[in-house]
This record gives sequence, structure tokens and C-alpha cells, in this order.
Amino acid sequence: MSIRNPPAPGASPKWLRPSALATGALLLAFGCAAGFGRRPPDPTAIREAIGTSREPRFVSSRAYSHFVRALLASHRGDERAAVEDLRLAVVFDPDCAYLRVVLAEHLERAGLADKALAELLALARDAPGYAPGHLALGVLWARRQRPARAIAALERAAKLDAKEPRAWLHLAEVRLSTGEEAKAAEAIEALSRELPDEPIGYKALGRWYAERGESAAALRYLELAYRRDPGDPETLGLLAALAERQGRKAEAVGWYEKAVARSPEDPELLIGLGTLLLERGELEAARVWFNQLLALGNGESNLYARVAFAYLKAQELDEAAELFGAAHALAPEDPTLAFFLGRALEGQERWAEAVRAFSAVDGQSELGLQAVLHRARCLSRAGRSAEATALAREAFAADPDCADCLVALAEAHRDAGELARAISLLEGAAEVSPARILGALASLYLEAGRAEEAEAVLSRGLERFPESEALRFGLAAAFEKRGELEAALGQMRALLAQDPDHAEALNFIGYALAERGRDLDEAEALVRRALELSPGNGAFLDSLGWVLFKKGDFARAVEHLETARALLPREPEVAEHLGDAYAGLARWREAQQVYRRTLEILGEATDPKRRERLERKLQEMAARADPGR
Repeated sequence: MSIRNPPAPGASPKWLRPSALATGALLLAFGCAAGFGRRPPDPTAIREAIGTSREPRFVSSRAYSHFVRALLASHRGDERAAVEDLRLAVVFDPDCAYLRVVLAEHLERAGLADKALAELLALARDAPGYAPGHLALGVLWARRQRPARAIAALERAAKLDAKEPRAWLHLAEVRLSTGEEAKAAEAIEALSRELPDEPIGYKALGRWYAERGESAAALRYLELAYRRDPGDPETLGLLAALAERQGRKAEAVGWYEKAVARSPEDPELLIGLGTLLLERGELEAARVWFNQLLALGNGESNLYARVAFAYLKAQELDEAAELFGAAHALAPEDPTLAFFLGRALEGQERWAEAVRAFSAVDGQSELGLQAVLHRARCLSRAGRSAEATALAREAFAADPDCADCLVALAEAHRDAGELARAISLLEGAAEVSPARILGALASLYLEAGRAEEAEAVLSRGLERFPESEALRFGLAAAFEKRGELEAALGQMRALLAQDPDHAEALNFIGYALAERGRDLDEAEALVRRALELSPGNGAFLDSLGWVLFKKGDFARAVEHLETARALLPREPEVAEHLGDAYAGLARWREAQQVYRRTLEILGEATDPKRRERLERKLQEMAARADPGR
């Protein structure tokens, strides 16, 4: 309660508001659930709006004086002192039932729950017609996991004051917690009859069913709420979130836009709309809404971070790095912001900057160890192999049972050109190791050209860890490396049977089919699904471009491959694919430039067969670009 704004006469204490409750499943439905919750309803405001508030009458000025002193004590966190002043207020005004409800609230806050309950039971006997007392008692019984008593008190409160929405809402909440869904719906219907223009009950039920995954029921109640108040931004936001979860993303955008038009400063709506647009690949439109949000945020690091996470998830690393940097500058002590700034910079291959960001993560924080391991990786990529190896060795020495530490040390040796030593490290732990080490060892075997050994390690690993998606993916890669395409595809399809939304497996199958010119319609569908799950993924965009190239759709192939190359500028395979697509459109000079750049990326010591192929293509493009030469 605020010192400057004591409770509006007749307003119930915030202890009774849904946002302060911790009982039952419907608590989430009243505004606390991530994704669907926007903000808790404010029943006090509703009461004031419909003109049903009742003013507490302070008979004694001394009662009011102690009441104000209690507010001041509570404001400074001294609930015991608040209780003492409220007891005195009740002494000087014993007939004020409102004061006794407030006293019960502060007894609860002071850790005196039994005394709070006793006060409310006494009030129910002394003032049986006082609805807020029964409401407070019902809420407290619910908190004490006594649903039958809670229901009795809440039904009494609703009967005494049928236009008090909280009584019906909490009654529905308790009914739901006991599995009585039909009776919960009856309570909401009763509330809706009493307040025919207020959608709060239908919203609560719609949100609750949505959280349970019962989309049809959720939609039914949310549509009822929408018909009651088509301009309510919370209802519009809930409809948007429901449509998004059901995959109706275009419809979800429409709902979000209506909601934002009604509530243009609501951060949850702006985040939801911007994130959804990013998922749809509409970067510029998303940026408009995110910029609007940040302009309203008054430099809050949390808002910068939330937008940065949305960009990071969509693989828009430039924006993610910029915003994580801004958030970190505003809250330099926050290890999470420093860590994810490092991850965004790492994704951009800005190794030195990533090292500095990871160095700013407090080693004692939850992300401290992961920051050390990522810093070692970035040091390796930056050519500082000795520092990387020393850092990884130090982490492993501090925790010899840490699989990630051992893998990081092996990778540091690998990056330093010591592949045999890296393999030896992991082989020593292979018999008792978790799936993480087996997968890393298999990967090193593949790098060393030892595909059969990789296959054997992964096969043994899957016998021990049959549910490991990483091992199954690695086994498929090993089969593909040995030219056993059908075996590789079989493993990937088995992985999709475990996890139909495994984006990397979808992309693997689609790209593998495209490489062989097989089942190109299926390949395109698989890769497009992978991109829905991971929009902005450069490797997946390359796969889609290559599928379209194989289908002879060179113009659309170029469109996707140009984007993939912008995201992965040092990936030679992407560049070569783009050159081939340019050649398909007879854009000889552009193909020539891309092939030349690809050779520069490869360097002299990499894959002589690929270099020979590229040099042959380059000569052909030069001849076509200048046929008279």
C-alpha cells in the first residue's frame, strides 16, 4: 500500500487480489503465466468502475491515526509494527470490519498465519454479512490447501456481493484445483451474468485452458470475452498467443496488431508481436515494433535483453550483439548479459570481443564455468592456442568429472593442430563417459578420417544411451561421411520419430536428398520446416537455395543463397552454391567473382579436389564472361 494513496474507501487490500495469490492452477490464468499472461486483472478498479465500492467508516480519529502509522510501518518493511498499530486501530474502532481484514492481511505478512485465520474466523462470526471478510477467509483457506472450506467461504462471499468479481474468480480457481471444471465454469458464467459487459471471467477460463493445451476450449472462452469487449487489449493478446501456438501465425499477427493499437505501450504485446514477426522472417517490421518498445523503456536493461534474446533466437546476430552490448552497459554487474553478449559475438566470429565479454562473467555465477569454456574456444579461434589450452586445462583440473571441461580441453588441442592428442584425451574417458564425450570423440574421429571408428563409438553409445539425439545425429553424419546415404537417412528419420521438430535432422535429410537430386519436393518441404523452427539460420537457407537450384529455380535459389552468404560469409560451400546459381542465370561475372572469393577462403592447404573443381569453374566463367578472349 502506498503512503500517498491509502486504500480507496471500500477497496479491498491487495492481499486479496489475484496477483498476490499462490493457490491452485488458475493462479496462472489470472496473469502470472509466461506467454499468455499480460497483467493481473485489477478487480478494485472494476469495482470502482461499476460503482459498487463501499467506504470504510473510521469512527475514531485515533483508529485512523494508527491505520496510517501501520501503512508507514508496512512501507518500510516492518510488518510486526504494522500489526501492532492495526490492533490498536481495531481497539479504537471495533466495528470497522475493513480494519480487521487489513489486520489479517498484515498478520499473514508477518508470518502469523494462524492468527490471521483466527481473526478472519472471528470476523465471519461477528459480521456474517460482510462479504470481503468471507472472501479473505476463502482465500486464506485455499492457501492452506483446505478447498472445501475455501469453497464454502467464497460461495458465501459471492452470495453476499454477487458483483464482486474476485469472489467468483477465486471460487473458480479452487474448483479447478480440485478438478471440478464444470463447477468452475458455472462460477464464471454466474460472474458473467452479474457483469454482462465485463470479460474478466471468460478471459481467466480461456487463459487457463490455453495453458492446459486445450485449444478448442480456450478459443471458445476467449471469443466470448472478445465479444463482450472487442477492444480489450488483454483479450486480443491472449487470442494472438493462442493463434501463434496453434501455428496460425498470420492470424496471430493480426490479433497482436489490434492489441498494440489499443495498448501501444504494453511491453508484452510489443515483445510478442516483434518476436512473431522475426519468426516469420519479417525483420524490418519486427525492428519497428522493437524500436518502439525500446523508446518507451527509459533505458531499462531488461527490455534491451529481452529484445536481444528474440534477435539471438532468430539468428539475427548483429542486432543481438548490439542490444546485449547496450544491456550490459546499463547493468555491467549482470553475468547473464555479459555471457549472452559473448555468445552473440562468438556467433559473428568476433573472437577477441567475445573473449572480453566472457571474461566479464563472474566466475562464481551460474554461467561462470560455461563462460570460461566459451572463452577458451574463442581464444582458439583467435589463434591464441596456448592461452586456450591453459584455460581449458585449468577448468578441467578444477573439476575432473566435468564432461564439458574435458571436451573443451580436447577441442583446444585440436585447434592447436594436436588432433591425435585430442583424440587420446577422449579415448581415455570413453568407456565410462557420458554421451557428450562419446559424441565429441566421434567428431574428432571423423575429422581424422577415421569414419569406421566414429561409427563404432556412436553405435556403442546408442546402446547405452538409446534416447540420445546427439549420438544418433552423429551416427547419421558418420554414415554419410562413408557414403552410406540410406543408413544415414534411416538414422535421421529415426531421430525425427523421436523429435519431429529436430531442425538439424530436417535440414540434413533435405540437403542430402538435394545433393543427390532425389525427392526434391520432399527435400524442399523438410528444409522449409527447419527454417520455420530456426528462422534466419544461414545453413538452412543455404540448403533451401540448393534445393531450389536443383529444381532449376535459379532466381529463387539466388535470393536465398545471397542471404545465406551474408550470414555465413566465410563458408566456402555456401559461396560455391551461390556461384553455381549465378551461373544458372548466366550472370557469368558475378559467378566468377564468387568463385574467386571462395578460393581465397579455402586457402592453399584445403581440399585439393575442391580447389581443382573451383578453378575449373572459374576458368569456364571467365570464358563465358569474355568469349572473345
